[in-house]
Formats: sequence, structure tokens, C-alpha cells
Amino acid sequence: MRHGRAKAARKTLKFYSLTGKIKAPYKVLLDANFIVSCIRQKVPLHDRLGRLLQGEKFSLLVTRAALRELDSIIDACEEKGKIDVLTAAKQFGLDECEILEDHADASAGDSITNFVHEGNLEGYFIATQDEQLSDTLRGMPNVPILRLNRAVLLLEAPSAASRRNASSDERSKLFGMNEEEKQLVTNVKAHEITRAKAQEERRPKERLKPKAKNPNPLSCKKRKNETKSNPDGEKKKRRRRKKGTSSVDKNEE
Repeated sequence: MRHGRAKAARKTLKFYSLTGKIKAPYKVLLDANFIVSCIRQKVPLHDRLGRLLQGEKFSLLVTRAALRELDSIIDACEEKGKIDVLTAAKQFGLDECEILEDHADASAGDSITNFVHEGNLEGYFIATQDEQLSDTLRGMPNVPILRLNRAVLLLEAPSAASRRNASSDERSKLFGMNEEEKQLVTNVKAHEITRAKAQEERRPKERLKPKAKNPNPLSCKKRKNETKSNPDGEKKKRRRRKKGTSSVDKNEE
């Protein structure tokens, strides 16, 4: 099983454990078409269920109505290949599953919904390939659904009905508390908020980098004076004295 599917399955199992009290050992109720799909696609059901249910113990169950449905399909079928698959599916139900008795006139789908319609108090996992039955079960709270998708066994995420039921249960628990319990919950929430603020204050703050400023004019190196020039643009020539000539010689001359 891939990591993503295993993580989603753990999350779903935890949800039903907390909200619906569905815990190991699990009860997996198989529909007739689910058993037929497993036989046709050669799915090792015990191995796949063991991994999907995180290695917890489980038991397989089937309704008497599902076995009756398989009998009727076998009697109406004429293709030998299909008959062999249907016969193997029925034998799997008889050998590997515990049989749940129901009303003799109940259909396979109605039989399953009758077992879970009152909040699924027995904690059944329903394994089915029937889309119409799956839609009906999704409208009921606290009913985990298993299905095959191209020989991959999947546990569906909790339905909207299950999530709404969980939220209403939490609200009823809150409103059903006395004043002392409500005050305790308020104090715990206030403590958590205070602790979070204290952790935020203790966290070292990032120092902002100072913005670049103009250079200090006193620390700048002064530019060298450019060579003075005449207004005409010509450089002024300096006269040099000749060596050995004095002011006396100049007077004599």
C-alpha cells in the first residue's frame, strides 16, 4: 500500500474510532457484488484488508440475502465462465464469512441497510461495489465504506453525514456540561492562548538590516585640485632661474 493511502486510512480509522466507537476487532460485511469482483480480479482479500486496517484483527461477514442473490444469478446465467466465478464467490461466502441471518424477503441491499440504519451500533464496515447502495450508506452517519478500484482496495473518507453527526455530538457534549466543567474548558483554552503568546514573545526576532545611507562627508577623501589654467585654456608656464646667476650680476648688466 502506498504511503498516501495508508495515511488516509489511518486518519479515517481514527475518525470512526473517536466518533463512532468503531474499534478492533473490526467487522467487515461483504456485499455479493464485492465478493464477485474480488474473485474475478483475483484480489487477496485477507492480505489487503490486513494492511488497510493497519494490521488489526478483523472478521468477514455476509448476509443470507447476498447468498440468495448469488444463487438466483447462477440459476439465470448460461455462460460457463461467469457461472464458475459466481459459484466461487458463493463458496467464499460460505467458507470464509460468518453468515448474518435476515428477513427471507429482504433484498441484498435492503438487508445491509437494515443492519446499519440506526447509527451502525455494531460498527460494521460495508464492502460493496453497488453505487446505489453506496449513495444510500453515505447518507447514514458512522458507516465506513470499502470498495475496489481497479483491484485496489480503498477505504472511503468519512461522508458528510458522518462529519455532521460528529460535530453535533461535540456540541451536545459541550452544552451538556455543568458550570464547573465549562469553566474548566474555558480555563484550559485561556491557558493555551497564554502559552502560545509567551512562546511567540520568546522567539528571537529577526533584526532588520539597516538601510544604506549617504557617506559621511568628513570621512570622504578630498579630490586633488586640478591644474589651474588661463582663461584662454592654455596652461601657465613657470619661469625657472638659471643656476649661478645672482642679483649683483643682474645689476651690472
